[in-house]
Amino acid sequence: MNINVNVESPSTSAAGEHDGDDEEQYVQLGNVRDYKDDVTPLLSPKHVPLVLGKVTKEAAIATHSALHGGMSPEKEQQIREIYDRLDIDNDGTIDIRDLTLALKHETPHIPSNLAPVIMSKMSPDDEGRVDFYSFSSYVLENEQKLAEMFADMDRNHDGLVDVVEMKNYCKDIGVPLDDQKAQDIVNKMDQTGSASVGLKEFQDFMLLYPSSDMKDIVDFWRHNLIIDIGEDSQIPEDFSQQEMQDGIWWRHLVAGGLAGAVSRTCTAPFDRIKVYLQVNSSKTNRLSVISCLKLLHAEGGIKSLWRGNGINVIKIAPESAIKFMCYDQLKRLIQKKKGSQEISTFERLCAGSAAGAISQSAIYPMEVMKTRLALRKTGQLDRGVIHFAHKMYTKEGIRCFYKGYLPNLIGIIPYAGIDLAIYETLKRSYVRYYETTSSEPGVLALLACGTCSSTCGQLASYPFALVRTRLQAKCMTNALTRYTSQPDTMFGQFKYIVQNEGLTGLYRGITPNFLKVIPAVSISYVVYEKAVSTPQRYLNLMEDVSAILTPLFGNYIITLFLGLPIFGKHRAWRNLMDRAISYWMTIPMGLLEFVMGVRVRVSGDEIEFGSPALIVMNHRTRLDWMYMWCALYQVNPWLITSNKISLKAQLKKLPGAGFGMAAAQFVFLERNAEVDKKSFDDAIDYFKNIGKDYQILLFPEGTDKSEWTTLKSREFAKKNGLRHLEYVLYPRTTGFLHLLNKMRQQEYVDYIYDITIAYPYNIVQSEVDLVIKGSSPREVHFHIRKIPISQVPLNETDASKWLTERWAVKEQLLHQFYSEEQPINRQFPVERGDGVWRSWKEPRRHFYVKVTALCFWCLVIAFCSYHIFFVRTLQLGFLYFFIVSMFLNWRYGGIDKYIIGKWQQSNEALLRRSASSSSL
Repeated sequence: MNINVNVESPSTSAAGEHDGDDEEQYVQLGNVRDYKDDVTPLLSPKHVPLVLGKVTKEAAIATHSALHGGMSPEKEQQIREIYDRLDIDNDGTIDIRDLTLALKHETPHIPSNLAPVIMSKMSPDDEGRVDFYSFSSYVLENEQKLAEMFADMDRNHDGLVDVVEMKNYCKDIGVPLDDQKAQDIVNKMDQTGSASVGLKEFQDFMLLYPSSDMKDIVDFWRHNLIIDIGEDSQIPEDFSQQEMQDGIWWRHLVAGGLAGAVSRTCTAPFDRIKVYLQVNSSKTNRLSVISCLKLLHAEGGIKSLWRGNGINVIKIAPESAIKFMCYDQLKRLIQKKKGSQEISTFERLCAGSAAGAISQSAIYPMEVMKTRLALRKTGQLDRGVIHFAHKMYTKEGIRCFYKGYLPNLIGIIPYAGIDLAIYETLKRSYVRYYETTSSEPGVLALLACGTCSSTCGQLASYPFALVRTRLQAKCMTNALTRYTSQPDTMFGQFKYIVQNEGLTGLYRGITPNFLKVIPAVSISYVVYEKAVSTPQRYLNLMEDVSAILTPLFGNYIITLFLGLPIFGKHRAWRNLMDRAISYWMTIPMGLLEFVMGVRVRVSGDEIEFGSPALIVMNHRTRLDWMYMWCALYQVNPWLITSNKISLKAQLKKLPGAGFGMAAAQFVFLERNAEVDKKSFDDAIDYFKNIGKDYQILLFPEGTDKSEWTTLKSREFAKKNGLRHLEYVLYPRTTGFLHLLNKMRQQEYVDYIYDITIAYPYNIVQSEVDLVIKGSSPREVHFHIRKIPISQVPLNETDASKWLTERWAVKEQLLHQFYSEEQPINRQFPVERGDGVWRSWKEPRRHFYVKVTALCFWCLVIAFCSYHIFFVRTLQLGFLYFFIVSMFLNWRYGGIDKYIIGKWQQSNEALLRRSASSSSL
């Protein structure tokens, strides 16, 4: 029966009669509850108004609320009141404008920039408007989730959550809070002054928050802002251990670095004017911002205003990484001394200042070069940073790179201390006078507090910055600076400035410094927020671009060492390539774990480094071999230097990465039995001859487990009277037997490692899913069984049967693994003597190696991308690489084939010399 809802009005009363279908009826609005089970207002893919004709907002709400049937009148009234507050324009629906304004005025603790996310939660159909029915569904569902979360927090089941329970709960979920922060969160929610939170208070406060995951909520409270105004904040952001393991820290650091790069680039003209005024303005040579701007524009045009900005942006990556790692280590040392007590603000200040001093010491030569590049004139020092640094070293020695280091170091303490103290004071004052029920100001208030505190910090430390800049420029030629007769020490400079220019001389150039604060803060904040909320698919795309650019920039260096195999230095070549390319492998490993949040768990027997072995593994997805690097790194980082993978030949054609994997001497298979057998034979002979013990990874299944390959495997099993395998494919034994026999002939195998891979949460099948769709597996599990080669049959028939039996064991193991209903409980069984390695509990030194490698490669990308346009030597180097790589691919089939060929030629020449010497 079709139901139409009719509202009596002059415009609709005449519609009571209808020609045609007698089954169609009209009902009065007041009786709609009787037909609520038959009404399907959202059946159409396009929005069709439930109520035809012009109705009042109250009538529309009544109609939609009737559809919930079981909802009590009190609950309906409560939701209606919330709905009315959000419906700013009073038109009966909530759109994005309503929600944005309502968040600003009704719920200031939830940022208005989350409105699109909340709207998508309320209106999954992307209609752009939320009616009362959809809103009610959202509220009821969210309240249920919040009630479950509240029950988890309420450990003593008294219906209230206090500070202790809040702190313990946050600690359990991996986001520990200090007492003050936990108290702040409770105070935010507490509406009765009871120092605790009830269920209704908790639900009311968190109702509109787009995530019902408490970890996300606490993360948001803990990480409010990262502001880069071109000056260096000395207190790095705090991250919990769980956030370090999950890679959250990496996203925040990258977002902060990107925000700083954009902010510094946009405000670079202010920075150059400041440096020019600091060095060239004086009491007798007064220069204003406008006159300086005109002078610089006349000398070099608009482009000259950005001189020195390139190196100013490049130094962000190493400086942030060093500061972050030092700060983390210093906090650990302080925490070790204090035991279970929380680290105080003063101790954070000390740790941050010390970390800032260390990072400044490491990158200070770049600071000196930035200043000198900003002061250069058109046509001077135009041959790139490397040539410039070499020229400075040749003329002035190593000490010139640390001119002004002492005032720079001393200036850290007042800047960091005053910045932090004023920021906290302003924040508390704002809360005390304007937001008595909230302990955290809104976004704009925090921005204002950060701007004011940073400005005050600059006022206190600016004289040190002025002296630092003049000392940095002191050793430049007369063509670049007028101050060659000034003192060459910090105290001498202070005395000279005060005597000749007065106290105001200590603040030369501070005007452009102040002018850039507001735009720098605004740009930095906007870029940071956008970067942190970047969808995962874009981050994955950035990973793919990084994985292509880094080998492109690094592979041309590989070609510089081709003289080693040409002159028969094959072992030296192999040692160099194994270490260099394994260091590149830290890029995909770090990006998988830090950016994409992939966690790796390894259990079972340990793989021996320095012992030749064959590794066999099931091939669940096309990306298993990438995750394998992460697993090997957890067991023993040196294993990534000795692991050689057999891959499809198409992967050799990957831009950059394919050349690098070929140089690493991976074995590429053409799916041609004779060709592939020769590839295996050449590889084993080469590895054995040069005396390198590698572990060779082989996927006996030959392909990943997809719907099509599973169907083919079933057909094979049916044809041969075998049982169907659900979790693996039947292995192809021909390639396995040939490789095993070859390794045995050369006495190049001590063990076979049988590795089983599984995905407890989600399976990402291919590169398209990873890069384009933005999917990544939450966890990847590996299980290793070490089998001495003596236990593997010698006869090919028995060895083939043995491999099939190992795959039957895998099938049973995976069946047991996936039988667990809850993904969190899916783990491979651990027996006595087995080891367990987890990426989220790896040794700190392993963690820092990956962080350092990531920062190094980011620096390589930035450095090469910038200089490829200006440095002729680098341009010629890349041209050389492309010519050589194309020639090797055309003439020999790749650098791997070229290396094997040169080794075979060397062996033949050696045999001829031996034969001739023996005949004599």
